[in-house]
Amino acid sequence: MKKINSIVQVVKADSENYNALADFEEVLADSSSGAIGINITESGKRIRLNAGLVTALDDPKALRVLLNKSAAKAALVAVPEGTPGSYKVGKSATIYASELAERIMDVASGVKFHEKGTTPCGVIEQVQADQNGSLTAILNFEQ
Repeated sequence: MKKINSIVQVVKADSENYNALADFEEVLADSSSGAIGINITESGKRIRLNAGLVTALDDPKALRVLLNKSAAKAALVAVPEGTPGSYKVGKSATIYASELAERIMDVASGVKFHEKGTTPCGVIEQVQADQNGSLTAILNFEQ
């Protein structure tokens, strides 16, 4: 029997101590929940895209952002880097734009944002491709 450390040992499938996983209930990760995180620091605000959103938008380098305050929704459109009016998606899938974070916070008015730190928000409602193949994620901020 292989030891992981001085306390835990790896149990093989033929051991009488082996736990059958059929008796367990699987908990699936929800990559659509907390589609973005609004990070508030002393130096400003930024938006972090979750991994599921980055994958859904095919690893975007820039995004156009459209907001619908009355419906508490946002449309994030993947566009080529340098597209006029777009926001660059930087390192770690982060958009460094305090004014955009403020506007999203206004649309997501039902979310209680932390004074400092990251608040996950938004659910990926759908991802759609237009006639040119451009991907858009619709986020819903109603909680």
